[in-house]
Amino acid sequence: MEVALPLLPGVVPRPSATLGMTAGRSRVATPQYALQQSVLLPNRYANTSKGFPFPLPTYPLPLPNATLCPTLPSSPMQYEILMRPSYSALRCVLDTGEELRTETGAMLAMDNTAKIEGKMEGGAWKAIKRTILTSESFFLTTVRATRPQTEVYLAPRAVGDIEILELRGEEYIMQGGSFLASEKTVDSDAHFTGWKGFVSGEGIFMIKVKGTGKVFASSFGGIIKKEIAPRETFVVDNGHIVAFPASIKYNIQKVGDSIFSMVSTGEGLACVFEGPGTIYMQSRNLRTFAETLNPFLRAPERSQGKGILGQIFGG
Repeated sequence: MEVALPLLPGVVPRPSATLGMTAGRSRVATPQYALQQSVLLPNRYANTSKGFPFPLPTYPLPLPNATLCPTLPSSPMQYEILMRPSYSALRCVLDTGEELRTETGAMLAMDNTAKIEGKMEGGAWKAIKRTILTSESFFLTTVRATRPQTEVYLAPRAVGDIEILELRGEEYIMQGGSFLASEKTVDSDAHFTGWKGFVSGEGIFMIKVKGTGKVFASSFGGIIKKEIAPRETFVVDNGHIVAFPASIKYNIQKVGDSIFSMVSTGEGLACVFEGPGTIYMQSRNLRTFAETLNPFLRAPERSQGKGILGQIFGG
């Protein structure tokens, strides 16, 4: 006895590929089914019933949402930090359509197929805050790849190292000038640290980055990574901070017991962290370095005959 199975919705029979099965004296001709739209049918018709190898399907037949070839997530951005730790540069390899946001002036080289443009990330108000409050650029440079394996080379302004921060929904606070680049999935904004930062000369605003993706931080000098244990306190000079997680407790306070000790040691206000958390520090202070160079930059003025009194009173 030949029994033809009814066609199922969304299924096209392939008559050339038939499978003969025998159950007692009955013979069932079952066409092999080709699934449309890569839909998988559940294997629910394997039981024997009423003389057939499997029960006939009934309508409507529920189809699962699974696909034969699920879409794989895009591969992470490839990067490489070169020439570290003193004169570090960043090399990124972008896939088609991938974007990299960089600080203005950080571009070293790139493939000629890459597209570059300046954008006010987050709108005009956020760009104004970033420029006035954190001394960062009004525009952020966006580099977009138009083909696979697009190379982009970046270099920070100061001589130093580069560190990567992997954000998975966390927030980090960065010193102004430490932001080098990030993926487009990372957002940045100004962060108020308190009025004590105004007295220290390091500013009262820093940069807060948040989101998911990679952030590349730069330093003046080498980068020191410090793990702070729970309830442990650690003091860092404001000028040596690179980045720290926003979840860590911190407070800006004066170093020393008196004004005399602050003047005699040359130390003013510092940041006191309380663990747990990981902070990133730089081995050199850019402001201190600028003060060291100041007498040499003013040397030509001395040769113009302003005299000792003129030098003392800023002449």
